[in-house]
Amino acid sequence: MPSTNNPNSAKTGLTACACSLIVLVYEILLSRIFSVLFGYDTLFIIISLAILGLGLGGIFLNWYKGNTTVNSDLIGLAFSGLGLSLLTGVIVFSRLFPILGIYGCAIISLLPFFLAGIILAGLYQIRPEQSGLTYWADLSGGALGCLASFPLVQYLGVHESLVFISFLAGLFGLLFHGRRHKNVAQTFRSATGVAGLKPRATTSSGESQQRDVAFYGFGLGTNRNTQALALAVPVTSLIILIYSFFQPLFNLGPDQLRQSKTPLGILLSHPRIKSNWLRSTWDVYSRCDLVELPRQPDRKRIFINGASEAIMMRPASDTAQLKRELAYFPYQMGSNERVLVIGSGGGKDVYLARRAGAKKITAVEINQAVVNMTEQEREFNGDIYRQPGVNLVVEDGRRFIMQDKQSYDRIVLNLAYSYAFADLSSISQMENYLFTQEAFDQYFNHLNDDGTLTIFIDYPELLVKFLFSCLQHFKEKGIDHTQAMNHVIVLSKNYWPETFYALLVRKTPYPADTNLKMTLLLAENPVETNYLPGQPGRELFHRLAAGKTTPQESIGQSTFQLTPATDNQPFFLEVVLNYRRKLIIFALLILVITGIAGAVYFLPRSSNTTGGGYFPVYFALVGMGFMLIEIALTKRFSFYLGYPQLNLSVVLAFLLLACGCGGYLSGRLKLTHSQISRICFILGSLVLITMSGLNPFLNHTIAYGLPLRIILLWLYLLPVGLLMGMPFPLGLKLAARQGLTGQIPRLWGLNALATVLGSVVSVILAMLLGFTYVFYLAALCYLIAGGCIIMGGRNN
Repeated sequence: MPSTNNPNSAKTGLTACACSLIVLVYEILLSRIFSVLFGYDTLFIIISLAILGLGLGGIFLNWYKGNTTVNSDLIGLAFSGLGLSLLTGVIVFSRLFPILGIYGCAIISLLPFFLAGIILAGLYQIRPEQSGLTYWADLSGGALGCLASFPLVQYLGVHESLVFISFLAGLFGLLFHGRRHKNVAQTFRSATGVAGLKPRATTSSGESQQRDVAFYGFGLGTNRNTQALALAVPVTSLIILIYSFFQPLFNLGPDQLRQSKTPLGILLSHPRIKSNWLRSTWDVYSRCDLVELPRQPDRKRIFINGASEAIMMRPASDTAQLKRELAYFPYQMGSNERVLVIGSGGGKDVYLARRAGAKKITAVEINQAVVNMTEQEREFNGDIYRQPGVNLVVEDGRRFIMQDKQSYDRIVLNLAYSYAFADLSSISQMENYLFTQEAFDQYFNHLNDDGTLTIFIDYPELLVKFLFSCLQHFKEKGIDHTQAMNHVIVLSKNYWPETFYALLVRKTPYPADTNLKMTLLLAENPVETNYLPGQPGRELFHRLAAGKTTPQESIGQSTFQLTPATDNQPFFLEVVLNYRRKLIIFALLILVITGIAGAVYFLPRSSNTTGGGYFPVYFALVGMGFMLIEIALTKRFSFYLGYPQLNLSVVLAFLLLACGCGGYLSGRLKLTHSQISRICFILGSLVLITMSGLNPFLNHTIAYGLPLRIILLWLYLLPVGLLMGMPFPLGLKLAARQGLTGQIPRLWGLNALATVLGSVVSVILAMLLGFTYVFYLAALCYLIAGGCIIMGGRNN
């Protein structure tokens, strides 16, 4: 029976909302911190391991409490522990990360999720009959967390935001602590000693009897000292937060960055280069660091999340220096009247285009923080974005090209991909809709007849993949690859320790005098010509031009993934992924499967709860299906709104809010096996309908204004979002009706573990087969879940 000390329904909903808000903000802040400290390639693994804590917290609560219901004291203690663990994380992630390393930090980052899992699982168990209301509050808190992360990071900073949410957690620890005491000083004096957990006791009759949580020596088994911890956490957090306004405590400066494993950290720590770190800025999307090299006083570098570079240049007095730049060389071939630069970064390509005589330059940059830092350095770069003829557009390049109506003489993509950005639910933003086959078709459609698509690349494998994507475009136009090679020029130049490549693809074949012009230009700028039409070149290019091989044969013979990307499989950068990450992903997958299998195996099956054996499968399928849909939808809409911040706040936040509303509406439905199974079947069918209409929806509405696109997006997501929010709370209510109230924390934990499995499976399946199959699998999960409920109802 629930304890008389348990919260009422309003307090339960408010607590679930606050806990989810804290967890979502923490997850976003954690993604920013770890991308800077350890690089994008380990980010997904760490975040996934941390999210595992939610499920582990529910399973632990079931082990610790047995079949008895939690009370307010335990929830309050977990909230206080959550605040304390967040404070600990601030110190670790700003000062101790070189000592603990990536795995030590991963363990520290898991603890807040573990405690949040205890809180949420306990709240669902306290009032299972109102699980729809609790679920609505839970997901609404997640949606608010998506929105709150923006002002928190902007006005407080990343580490200070961690301190702030620890303060919030401490406040809710106070809200749930036991009876009050007048003598607070005496309460604090007794809070000393060493911790030790006392588990549940078993009576002679075999029934579980829960004892109060006790920490020997520390004294937290008594109400007085639980109050001490509850009061100490928010007070400490508030003091630290106020002090940090006057004296920054947790900034990641050059000394800390030198100990990171990112390209920025390697550059700063290199003894010969002796680079100078100037300043940094955070936002919810990325961190930007400004660096200069004494040997290159004419340029500065902006590092995004410690990985990708955006370069700004000081205006030069003559063109002799510019002619030594590989990026300037293509501008000397063909017309440059109208130029489109996608991924303009620090403005280097805009500057080179202006010096080459471009009259109208459209610069598209997705990252507002990079633009802000460039404009703050206007005295250095000549205020490049405010020069005559320059039109700066801050939005996603793919969204821009899909709705743009102009044509250009040259479209430039200079390293317009990033290994740095990461979000909440995938390995990283390895999907890049700038380089899908559909995107290349749009680039060539926006070129004049003698226009050129110019791409700068830093990997030879990526160069080949870009070339094959262009050849595929010409093939669709009826041009054989041997003839299409007459549209191609490949250049390279070594900048120690790297070699950079330039791929110049003309919409029409290069004229006959191209080789003569190249000869004259090479006399002033000694770049290497890897391939010129009609001339011997590198082996692969020569074989393609001579018809001795085809792109399909080369793809089949290569050890790299060189198949052109599509909007359904937009993982263009997969070509440069290392096998270590894939092995880690595989190991994580095995870990999650093992955890789910263990939870299912050890779930008690009481003889008087007929049909209860189907609940573990049901909740696992519902959790996995939910995450599959969430990831597939957020990824496919990643360029639709044009701004990465809106993808988080509009798509993810609204989807969570719609699911929460569906959970609330589920409380008005009649609780029967057939009705729950019918909802699962309808949801599975609706997922397929949503998937089939996704591409037409994107193509027909992409050109509308932003407010209208947001409204249409909400209307498109609303039906599937409402239905997604119903199976989980209805399943909890049905489990409670069948006598499984004591097992609700374990079922909740099993559902959370399955969401992690869904995130891993979604990325792997999208890489192998495409996002279409992610939708197929999500629909199958809900259809099977509906079948489980039907079978459980028959047995009942």
